[in-house]
Amino acid sequence: MLYKQVPKASESTPVSIPVLGRNSHSAQQPQTRPQAQVKPQPSAVPTPAAVPAPEPERKPVDPAANAAASTIQSHWRAHHTRTSSLTALDRLGSQFAALRAAFTFPAELDFPPNAPEPTLLYSSNNIAVLTYEHQLTGLLTKLDEPTLLYSPNNIGVLTYEHQLTALLTKLDEVESGGERGVREARKALVKQVEAELEELDRK
Repeated sequence: MLYKQVPKASESTPVSIPVLGRNSHSAQQPQTRPQAQVKPQPSAVPTPAAVPAPEPERKPVDPAANAAASTIQSHWRAHHTRTSSLTALDRLGSQFAALRAAFTFPAELDFPPNAPEPTLLYSSNNIAVLTYEHQLTGLLTKLDEPTLLYSPNNIGVLTYEHQLTALLTKLDEVESGGERGVREARKALVKQVEAELEELDRK
């Protein structure tokens, strides 16, 4: 029950009386926060040690199988050399045909005064042709002096001569590998280039 004090009639100052409500008791009590839940950490699982793989058994080498493998490799290398050499000869033959088709002999040539007749010098193995300004090492020690001047009229002949000589050098570098077909094909092409150089000299 609530009680109020009634002032007397003679008193003029009012007196305030606090009134207790329903929530007065609960407001004075402190509020508590909920505690955070801690999750347990999973325990580390030990990993098993790596087991080494067993080494494969080594079988003894069969001499017959080894000889057969060597024979196959030898035949393959010979076939590869023959194919590569014939391909190179075909390419050089095409280059020679293109050079010969594109060359036109000039109407006149310029020679220095009192110049000797031009000559072609051949190597001993009849493969490389040596001209005035081109020499293969070890074949000849001295060459004739050039008799053609480096002039606009002569530049076509000198260039063509240089190209043919370089072509002979490339033909000499083609390996035959002991193949008769490669040797014959290379020899035939060398003779064609040499004949072209001789014809160029006669003109």
